[in-house]
Amino acid sequence: MVIYFENNITSDWTGYQKLINLVNDASKIKDENIIFDFAGVHFFEANLCAVLGTMIEILENENKKIIFQNFNTAVEKILRKNEFL
Repeated sequence: MVIYFENNITSDWTGYQKLINLVNDASKIKDENIIFDFAGVHFFEANLCAVLGTMIEILENENKKIIFQNFNTAVEKILRKNEFL
C-alpha cells in the first residue's frame, strides 16, 4: 500500500497533524508493506526526523515494513544530513 506525503512538512500544527494522520492511516492498513511516497514533498523540516522515526517505530511494532520512495533531492539531503537515511 502506498501512502503519499503531500506538500511540505513543517514544524507547526499543520505539519505535526499531517504526520499523525499518516501514521494513523498506515496503522489501519492490513497490508504488511507500507510505501511512503515523498514525491509531493519539496521541503521537510529537519527536526521532524525524530517524529518520522517514531512513526516508523510504531508501525514496525505493528509488524509493518516501511519503504521510502521518490525523494526530492533537497528532502533526501536533509534526511541524509541528519543520518535518517
